[in-house]
Amino acid sequence: MEEIKLYAILECPSCHSRYKREMPKKSKDLSSHCVFCGEVYSVNHEEDCCIYCKHSNTKCPEKMKLNERINENT
Repeated sequence: MEEIKLYAILECPSCHSRYKREMPKKSKDLSSHCVFCGEVYSVNHEEDCCIYCKHSNTKCPEKMKLNERINENT
């Protein structure tokens, strides 16, 4: 069983700076602002789950839990 990650490294789509951010366990962040350049970025609600699934080094906790359930059933 893989451990659910609680932090992600987000990458700003404008300046490409990377910064660590805690992920919410039970909700999804649909927008964020870069701590370096101030750019506000968001996700396309129809295509993307959240900013972590779109702009970070890991999936959000909800997706990690879903993948864990799928792996348990296979």
